[in-house]
Amino acid sequence: MKNILKTILLLILCCTLVFAYACGEEEKPSADNNDATDTPDIPDEPGNTDEPDTPDEPEQPGNTDEPQQPAHTHTWVKGKATEPSCKEEGEQTYECSCGETKTEPIAKLSSHIWDDGKITKEATCADGEKLFTCKSCGETKTETIAKTAKHTWDAGAVTKKATCSAEGVFTNTCTVCGEKYEQKLPKSSNHTYDSGVVIKTATCKEAGERKYTCTGCGETKTEEISKLYTHTYDSGKLSGTTMTYTCTVCGNSYSETVEAPLVVGDIPNIKLEDKTVNGEFYSKAAQVLIAAADAYVKRGKWIQYDDTNFEVGKTTLRSPHDANQEPERANEQNTLYTNCAAWIHSLFWEAFDYNIVSWYTEKFIERTDIMVYSGKYDASLTTAQKNQICKEIEDILVPGDLIVTRHRKNGVESGGHIILYIGNGQYIHSTGANYNYTKPDEGYDKKGSVCYDNLADTYFKSTSSRYILNEARYAVLRPLQLIKSIPQKSITRFASMQGIVAQKLSTHPMGVTANAGDTITYTIKVTNTNDEPVTVEVKSTLAANTTLVSGGDSVSGNTLSWKFAIAGHGVKEVSYTVKISSSVSAGTLIGEGTTTVNGIQVYGTDTRVGNTLSEAQQQAIIDAANNANGQSGEMAAVIDAIYEKALGVDLGLTTNQALYKTAFSVGSGERATLISSNKMLIKGVRTLFGGRYVYKTTSVPERVQLVREEMLIAGDIIVSSPNNTGSGCKLYLVLNDGLLFEMASSGTRVLSATSSADKLEGLLAANSFVVLRPSLSFK
Repeated sequence: MKNILKTILLLILCCTLVFAYACGEEEKPSADNNDATDTPDIPDEPGNTDEPDTPDEPEQPGNTDEPQQPAHTHTWVKGKATEPSCKEEGEQTYECSCGETKTEPIAKLSSHIWDDGKITKEATCADGEKLFTCKSCGETKTETIAKTAKHTWDAGAVTKKATCSAEGVFTNTCTVCGEKYEQKLPKSSNHTYDSGVVIKTATCKEAGERKYTCTGCGETKTEEISKLYTHTYDSGKLSGTTMTYTCTVCGNSYSETVEAPLVVGDIPNIKLEDKTVNGEFYSKAAQVLIAAADAYVKRGKWIQYDDTNFEVGKTTLRSPHDANQEPERANEQNTLYTNCAAWIHSLFWEAFDYNIVSWYTEKFIERTDIMVYSGKYDASLTTAQKNQICKEIEDILVPGDLIVTRHRKNGVESGGHIILYIGNGQYIHSTGANYNYTKPDEGYDKKGSVCYDNLADTYFKSTSSRYILNEARYAVLRPLQLIKSIPQKSITRFASMQGIVAQKLSTHPMGVTANAGDTITYTIKVTNTNDEPVTVEVKSTLAANTTLVSGGDSVSGNTLSWKFAIAGHGVKEVSYTVKISSSVSAGTLIGEGTTTVNGIQVYGTDTRVGNTLSEAQQQAIIDAANNANGQSGEMAAVIDAIYEKALGVDLGLTTNQALYKTAFSVGSGERATLISSNKMLIKGVRTLFGGRYVYKTTSVPERVQLVREEMLIAGDIIVSSPNNTGSGCKLYLVLNDGLLFEMASSGTRVLSATSSADKLEGLLAANSFVVLRPSLSFK
């Protein structure tokens, strides 16, 4: 149809053009208006044609034969939807068949959609809990589950013991709410008898009898005490050199040949009538001995009792003066340890340079050469007889006498005690009380183990635990009669030091090492315990490898001196500071120098030069140890690996035994010899200090001072052997706050604070141990 229309339009256009052309045509005149000539052909001009082209007419809208289409209407179909939640709106997508899309919001939910919930706490006798979670937003809520009547009972315990006279009670306790459930226990068919009372003493003639009483119902029973197979002999009757002993019960007797024992009248220059020692020499000796004892007392808690300082039971022992137990060695930084007999031995050595040989009370009590009175426990003695014995002992005592007792335990002689009588009913002794090695401020008695006491309140009081007639054996000894001379140094020493307590303290006490070039400050602290003022002269010399920085009222060469007065019960301190040479190598021992107060030497602390670990290095070791928990094998190898990981240092440790041999001088090379007999520092390179019996090449045990927890730092290694041979030796790595790292059957572990304290106390009281500080050998 369109083509037909186009054709018609084209024909109309052509006719119009022809008609216009015909109407406009004229005759042209010639050029000279005379002769007409033909008009020359005019070339075609572009577009100048007889029939111009007629362009196609554009189509007009709606100008067609076909009708126009109607407008499109969308038909929407739901498509993909985003579900709404309790926090956000959702979204619905719609799509038309024509391909167009649109979206509409879906309103957010007005409430949470909770899941079925999870029980987080079961309901028992206490409420339970159930946790619900919103499926949409994850919000949670907790609802209470009502408690039930169900209890969780423990294993229970007897809260009231059943006796023969009353029922008992067994109680279970709910571990949740604490409610208790009690059940009665039937009466016991067994009686609980006391320890019994002897109603008839057994003798060598006939059996005895003991009556027991039930503590519950009062019922009694009696048992026979077997007839004694030993006699109760008297103290003997001497006839010439024959001593005859007679049983006081049955009259049985026996005789033995003895040397005539000494009696009081045999001691020259002593008057006992007025209970004074008037002989000039004896009196002076007693004064010196008592002054020596008082010097220990005045050092209070720095002198402590310790019975494990000696190899108990052996007879070939080195005398305790080899351990240098002068009282002047005790100070705030250095505690001395002794037992009762060793302290008596030290007194005689310090006062007279005299070795009285025996260390133990059982040996002292057998010293017939110095015995002036002896006796044995006798259960048959009446109160009047006991009082008479105490009166006899009291009458015979003079200053300087020793009272020795042997204890009974379960009827068997066990242990003993020895005291020094000083006159006026008083005595001095090393008490024998226990002491906590790891907590010096929580000891049994902050006054110290060496102290004064009264005979009337202890040895002569029947209710006292030290009542002399409670003992298996007892004796009065007079060892001062063995003394033939008094060293002038002792007379000077105790005369000049009466009432004066001097100590030398250091900024680097035991356990603190110093680096080359560091400074050390020493303080001499002098206390006057007298009522009257005293004048004191202090002198100190500088140690090798040190130079003076400051101090001293006057300085002459390497000697510093001070002179000053101290008021009654006053305290005076003087100090000086030295610098360690910067050229000394690690491991060098810097001596304390020599310090005297009124001519008497007082002792401080030597210092070991070493590269002490920094806090950061110590922490690295602690971290490495914590990471090594649970490892198995040789503890030495574990410690070696800890140092390698923490500090990149190979200590060369392989086995426990190899380390023990190095520490305790077994084999060739460096040996664990004491630097000096009063110092804990043993072995030059890796060992800081050691304790108890540290063997030299001669295998002679040396007693050295004990180590305190505060002397240790993280990274120290404790090597301990219970029998001095290395058999069963144990290794421990010290961590911070006194914690110990050990090898257990289940592997390595860090002990708790309580376990570490208990373990450390045992280690530091062991037969032998050393403390190694590897940093002493670091370059």
